[in-house]
Amino acid sequence: MPADTNRDPRSAADCKNVPAKELFAERGNRADLDAFDRIMNRKGGQEPDPEDKV
Repeated sequence: MPADTNRDPRSAADCKNVPAKELFAERGNRADLDAFDRIMNRKGGQEPDPEDKV
């Protein structure tokens, strides 16, 4: 996936004036859920620390 695919085309000043609900809705619509699933289901990695909290 090209690096610029998930970049917000707006400037930081523009984003500052957008309500969080709208900003997250827009970003959610651009999400690559197949890539997310591949990352979350990959083998290996480090187990969560017992002190990690959700």
